[in-house]
Amino acid sequence: MHDPPGDIITVVLAVISAIGGQQAWAYYQRRLEVRKAAAGESREDRRTDAALYRDDLRARVDELSELLKQSTQKHDASQASREGLLEQMGELRSEVAALSVKVEHLEHENEDLRLRLAAHEEPPTNG
Repeated sequence: MHDPPGDIITVVLAVISAIGGQQAWAYYQRRLEVRKAAAGESREDRRTDAALYRDDLRARVDELSELLKQSTQKHDASQASREGLLEQMGELRSEVAALSVKVEHLEHENEDLRLRLAAHEEPPTNG
């Protein structure tokens, strides 16, 4: 006939399996939820890190843009100063050339005057 202890063992094993399966299912659900939460936090951390990195890059770009602007202004000012100095140098060269010509004319005139003076100072010849 029936073996009652065998049936009881089968039923007990079925109940234990059902309870164990249910607990295993709950365990895996909790584990999945924890992983999702951790993944969500890490995504948020990555987003935060990316936002900080982006903001830092924007600040650096702004700083470099300002430095470039200042450098350009200084270069423009020095270029204008350089052009002014070159113009002054050209004017000074012209003045030096004009003065050189005047000195040359004055030297010739001085020589002519010395010759005239020497001719007037010569004693009259007795002859």
